[in-house]
Amino acid sequence: MAKTLLQLFNKYVPTDNEAAILNSGIVSRSRVDKEKRCLEVYADFENIIPKQELFSIEENVKKAYSLQLCRIRPQYSQDLFYEGYIKEILLETEREGMVARGFFGNYDYSMVGEKIIIRIPFTEYGIDLLHAANTPEIIEKIIKREFGLNFTVTIEQDGNDILEMSRDYNQRLQAIDKQIVSASEKYSAYQMKNSGESSYSESDEEKLPRIASIYGDTLIQKEDGI
Repeated sequence: MAKTLLQLFNKYVPTDNEAAILNSGIVSRSRVDKEKRCLEVYADFENIIPKQELFSIEENVKKAYSLQLCRIRPQYSQDLFYEGYIKEILLETEREGMVARGFFGNYDYSMVGEKIIIRIPFTEYGIDLLHAANTPEIIEKIIKREFGLNFTVTIEQDGNDILEMSRDYNQRLQAIDKQIVSASEKYSAYQMKNSGESSYSESDEEKLPRIASIYGDTLIQKEDGI
């Protein structure tokens, strides 16, 4: 019989709201690396769960079990996907993307059919860095993982926003550009160092460059419980 997340995390004492969320998630599979203290759980939900609530639960479970990493991967019915959920997808992208954090503090987006266009007020150099780090593909992967849907994602420069920026905003953007150059160099070095490896691992998160916001700041097993 399938277990809920609440049953899986049977040593964790959640709040009432967390308990309701955990009880609504049916575990489909999990991956545990006991040596590295990492846990990844895929769970089916009948309703959309806000990312920040999932992130908070992950942190609390991580502390409760003394884990280095905890990831709850929600899976939804395809008909639950809606255009506004792109905001939630971008929150996940900033966490998973190698250099994505900070790029989506201000953005606009549109969805036409199976194509999503995201526009951000960064220079072409910043846009190029996002593409070099496969950020559109990461967004596509998250949508596929959560809903089983295939979208094509494009990230473009929002030229209108750049023209309308205040002097202070432009100064902050220039400061970010300098960080982008530094991140690009670090990312290139990372690529060269790991060119012989087959794939990126989430354990590499702390090694990769991140961009500050311009707004101020494998072992697969089944268990009765963790």
